[in-house]
Amino acid sequence: MRGDKVVFVTGSWRPCVEPIARDLHADAVYCCEVGVEADKLTGAVSHILVAEGKAEVARNFASQGGIALENCYAYGNDWSDAPMLAAVGHPVAVRPTAALAETATAQGWEVLN
Repeated sequence: MRGDKVVFVTGSWRPCVEPIARDLHADAVYCCEVGVEADKLTGAVSHILVAEGKAEVARNFASQGGIALENCYAYGNDWSDAPMLAAVGHPVAVRPTAALAETATAQGWEVLN
């Protein structure tokens, strides 16, 4: 990499995404959280990250790190990624759902299939 920050902002659960983020040397992971007691998942949901929440995370991370969002890339595949994609200068829809593909096309975003 070129020294870029790699940040996962996902609606997936931490137990699913953390191993991938670790393998990719991600700088930060923001995701849905579930309750854990005595190293066991309880099934309780303590935090859900979707839609505008993803954009808010991206804006906060950038602000705290002195990063200009217009220089950032974001990748998403679902309608809930659209606000985050709209917040950055280089949005990319990757194998998007029909709803995101429609939005990406209308906004002139890059689409990778």
